[in-house]
Amino acid sequence: MGIQRQRRIWSLPVDRYLVYVLVSVLVIVTMIVGVVILDRWAGLVVVLGLGLWRLTWLAVLWGLGIRPPARPSSDDREQHVGGTVSDTAPNACGRPCGTARDDARGATTMKLGFFSMNTDFGVGPAEIAVALEERGFHSLWVGEHSHIPTSRATPYPAGGDLPEGYWHMLDPFVSLGMAAAVTSNLRLGTGVCLVLERDLIALAKEVATLDLVSGGRVDFGVGVGWNQEELANHTDIPFRQRYRAIREAIAALRVAWTEEESAFDGEFFSFESSWVYPKPVQKPLPVLFGASGKLGVAHTIEWSDGWAPIDVGFRDLGVGLERFRTQAADAGRDPASIPITMFAWGRPDAEKLNRYRELGIDEVLLGTGGSVGKDMDSTLPVLDEWAALIPDLA
Repeated sequence: MGIQRQRRIWSLPVDRYLVYVLVSVLVIVTMIVGVVILDRWAGLVVVLGLGLWRLTWLAVLWGLGIRPPARPSSDDREQHVGGTVSDTAPNACGRPCGTARDDARGATTMKLGFFSMNTDFGVGPAEIAVALEERGFHSLWVGEHSHIPTSRATPYPAGGDLPEGYWHMLDPFVSLGMAAAVTSNLRLGTGVCLVLERDLIALAKEVATLDLVSGGRVDFGVGVGWNQEELANHTDIPFRQRYRAIREAIAALRVAWTEEESAFDGEFFSFESSWVYPKPVQKPLPVLFGASGKLGVAHTIEWSDGWAPIDVGFRDLGVGLERFRTQAADAGRDPASIPITMFAWGRPDAEKLNRYRELGIDEVLLGTGGSVGKDMDSTLPVLDEWAALIPDLA
């Protein structure tokens, strides 16, 4: 099932856009003829009269709901984290997507997880994983950037200089494998894996292997990425088509994870009938989409098992979550079947976290935006502060 939408030019459907253009062109041509053919003063009168006529037409068009082209809002940009249906209705997952809650809003419980930039100069993944599990945290998430081209052609989405940690990230799967080896219950998330920058068959094996060795503890967070030149170094997939491409990539991964003899033939990815092992322990293995904006929300509802946006990406978080749930219901999907894992920027206090729980957020990931130190001595006190809130939230 694809994202079904009427073809648009800017923000207008084609039929309304043509009406707007034709009326505007007619008025402009008539104005030019008036100036050229008539003398200066008569032409001026015609211009003024037609100007008023055009304004009248615009008012009529506006009343009919026809708008002039508008620039995309900031909500249409994909997010970055860390400085990056009813249950039985058919959907792109080919099965029930996500785990339903009793109520999409007003949740009585909320889990706390932790996001790490996972750099070569910060706290190691095994160390932080042990500390998190000891304190009752639900999960550890790590980010991914394979590299950062020094041209820096793509601006940093948050503005200003790109933080150094972006080009010092460790490999997420090796890191989470280390975390899995020293923990028993801590869930392990990618926040987010840049799927389009990886070989798809190798990625299927990496994710499934991690899920197997961890005993089924993987939350596979994925994203399209924001760095255009970084993507171009990996693939010929056009940057503007990355949402379509990741939808297809996830479909191909699900085939590899679930079918004994896997084969896939798509627009961007294909592989012949093959044995692709191991298979994940979790059936299904949860895939969460880390995206915001209209396009990101539409894709989340269509094919993901969960949504993983970042709180600073919303003008009004409550309104944004309500809009998301309404859109999911309108698409025929139970909003409660799409758990929300929220990356929280900075150091949210108890009041903010309680509000997030009241908004029906399933899990909040702390640690983004440089809210913890680079060593255990400065990190542990912050973890202790947050850990004290876990019993009240749970």
